[in-house]
Amino acid sequence: MLSWWHYSNCKIIFVLYFIGLTHVVQAQIINIEDKRIKTKDSIHWYGDIGLSMTAIQVNKSVLTLRGNAQIEYKKNRHLWLSLSDYALLKAGSESFENAAFQHFRYNYKLKDALSLEFYTQVQSNKVQHIRSRVLAGTGIRWRIYKSKNKKSRLYFGIAYMPEYNVFKNQTSLYFHRLSNYLSATYDSGKNFKISSNTYYQPDLQQLSQARLSTQNTLSFKFNRHLSFKIDFTLGYDYTLPNNIEPVFYTWSNGLKWEL
Repeated sequence: MLSWWHYSNCKIIFVLYFIGLTHVVQAQIINIEDKRIKTKDSIHWYGDIGLSMTAIQVNKSVLTLRGNAQIEYKKNRHLWLSLSDYALLKAGSESFENAAFQHFRYNYKLKDALSLEFYTQVQSNKVQHIRSRVLAGTGIRWRIYKSKNKKSRLYFGIAYMPEYNVFKNQTSLYFHRLSNYLSATYDSGKNFKISSNTYYQPDLQQLSQARLSTQNTLSFKFNRHLSFKIDFTLGYDYTLPNNIEPVFYTWSNGLKWEL
């Protein structure tokens, strides 16, 4: 159907969550580092689309919906990235998660280890009373370290990011933020990989009005097809309405099968 993609480089991935999921609130700092695809120079297009739905009826009806799409184009010094995501978790009439975002990003490589970044994002989260969050940003991305096998890396990014929020009670807030991130990946090249991505986004006009989020992933590969993955995210957002818990976390464990 999408003939312009390089099918030979696309993988069919089945994810089985067998230990369960502890999910308090979806993080409001979207982890773009985790979404980046490390394409080869010869690949111009990459994309994937996911859609899942689960319906359970016991004492209450439980409905989960999840949809996401990712498209990336890379050529010479240019890289374009588009991310879309929607998540719904509902039990009876109560929503435990109802969130969506759309993110666009452009990178221009100045040097081998230094790039300019431009991005924009639209976001909503019913549970955290965010009717809409619109932001844009521009800054630099610096690769501090790259191992000889090119699989272990350390990146630092900094950007100016104006942001406009509208909450459920119609309160609106405008921020001039400084968005900083540190992204580290260690890959043994065989069967072990660990990654950590941390974002810190203070308001330049009031530094106490900040957001912080850290996502950490540990994965073990049993063989060429089967791997085990642990994800843990922790963060806070003190710019949310007073009746919303500012601290959030997610924890998930899963198996991944790749053909």
